[in-house]
Amino acid sequence: MNIFNIIYHSSSTDEYTVVETDDAKSIYVPSGNNRATDKSLQHNIHSILEEKKLCPNDEAIDFLSAAISIYTADQLVPRSSYGFNNWSRYFRLHLPVVDSHKWEQAKIYFEDALNFLTGDHWELFFRSRSSTFTPPEECNSNTISKVSLLSGGLDSFIGVTDLLASGCDVALVGHHKSQGFENMTQSKVIDLLKSEYKDRSIEDFLFNAQPIQHNNKYGKESSSRSRSILFIGLGISVANSYGDNVPLYIPENGLISLNIPLTHSRVGSSSTRTTHPHFLQLLRKALTALGINNTIINPYQFMTKGEMVRGTKNPQFINRYFNETVSCAHPNSKNVNVKRTNTNEQKNCGYCTPCIIRRAALNFAGLDDVKHYVYKFNDSQLPYKDDIGRDYRAFKMAVARLKKTKPKFSLEVLRSGPLPNKKEDLYKYTRVYERGMKEVEELLK
Repeated sequence: MNIFNIIYHSSSTDEYTVVETDDAKSIYVPSGNNRATDKSLQHNIHSILEEKKLCPNDEAIDFLSAAISIYTADQLVPRSSYGFNNWSRYFRLHLPVVDSHKWEQAKIYFEDALNFLTGDHWELFFRSRSSTFTPPEECNSNTISKVSLLSGGLDSFIGVTDLLASGCDVALVGHHKSQGFENMTQSKVIDLLKSEYKDRSIEDFLFNAQPIQHNNKYGKESSSRSRSILFIGLGISVANSYGDNVPLYIPENGLISLNIPLTHSRVGSSSTRTTHPHFLQLLRKALTALGINNTIINPYQFMTKGEMVRGTKNPQFINRYFNETVSCAHPNSKNVNVKRTNTNEQKNCGYCTPCIIRRAALNFAGLDDVKHYVYKFNDSQLPYKDDIGRDYRAFKMAVARLKKTKPKFSLEVLRSGPLPNKKEDLYKYTRVYERGMKEVEELLK
């Protein structure tokens, strides 16, 4: 099995190397100071931080460097070629940090978080770098009380709306792979929020977050299990720049956060863990060990998506503009093997897992409309018979199994991973899963 050494270079003078062997390959992640052909991911990120005069402290910068390196490695090493059983890869991250003692304290939590998130094996190694912290008087002095991730999906749209409706001044952090639907949707949603809440301070940061393939010798990975670590790294950097105690909000409904496998065959790539409570708990422990006090908060971890829609603090605004958001796993799908329901350019396909949960939530709130999706889904449509109907079939099977076997829901929620060790929270997670699947069942009737 190949080992991939991922070496982050903190500057153009950082010449740290790892000797390659037949079984140990090296991938270098240069800083923005390196040659132009290597600038895509980290150059874009650091340019925006500099332009906005954001000054995260040394630990937050090191955490962001780790996140950039992890996501780069994830995208440049295909599982099909280098993963055990075409899945689990072996990475060693070599990271320059200001305080290696703090990172050694955080190491066990961070490694466990990465292993759980990506399904790979991660080892972290640290070396010293000089501090680059900018004096506070040279930094952005705008008053921001909360920072929230903004994906362009319905959950984050509701989450930011609720913060603004509560009187908060908010910074929004988005990232996208290309100048496509993600970027356009995030920009559109931000414009709507700024128009609705003219009395609030709203700052936005949209990062182009995809490593370039130029000179990549190994191939391209189609999955992106580590994407949330980059998203959170960006969010923590922005939050830390506005204050040591400014929290980072990650709005995500409890059903998709748990992301329990619908069938026994979907435990791998179909069951992502981007905001799973266990992953976030490990990450919080790592940040605490690093001395980063910006708390990660998911205020909706015990709510279904339908409950989020119904319970929003500005229902008129959400009801008017929810269709501007994109929850889809593959927006604007143009699958040539399936007859389109609509001829207009809808952005949500209607048949993937996020779309089905979205439709179930909107149905729960009385807002669902098939015209808002590219395809219908039911037993008579091609998506049911074709491969793209697999998520629909999996939900049908899961609903039928849960009704027939009457399982202990606490055992069901533990199928996707361990949960924080609070007995009362286990009951809450169990209930949110039960209510969320009930929303889906009502949609599929």
